[in-house]
Amino acid sequence: MPHLQKFLRFLDLDRKTHVLTQACIFRLLSGEDFHPGQLPILWAISQTSHTTQGQIARILGVSRAAVAVSAKRMEHTGLVCREKAPHDQRCTVVSLTPKGREMARKARSFQEEIVSRRLTGFSPEEIATLISFYERMNHNLERYRQELEQFHHPCQKEETLC
Repeated sequence: MPHLQKFLRFLDLDRKTHVLTQACIFRLLSGEDFHPGQLPILWAISQTSHTTQGQIARILGVSRAAVAVSAKRMEHTGLVCREKAPHDQRCTVVSLTPKGREMARKARSFQEEIVSRRLTGFSPEEIATLISFYERMNHNLERYRQELEQFHHPCQKEETLC
């Protein structure tokens, strides 16, 4: 297969894996008072006890406005609590409520099930190789993301992550 064909095949398989994973997580979360599109925000918050909307936006590579809209919806369903940061009233700090922590636990359990199913039939060595490939791809993409940020904002100082 020529190099371009292999590249296109990789893109197709990567996209299909993402679509299938999303379909499974959507199905598993369908009975919950939660939209699966909010998962990245839920994960970002669950990595710390609390964080700012600006920090979440930076982690996810989305706008602060997008995070604000989702966080507000999540607050209305009781998953998160939002409050002004005591050190800077411009910042909104977001933390998980007990209901949000339970949803994060449940969503993590669902994702573990999906990964387990996805890797059925793989040997431990194959899984280790796959993990190393993903680590390398993520490292490459992180470097590229940093280059893009410098290219698009070469003179911009690090802004407050409110």
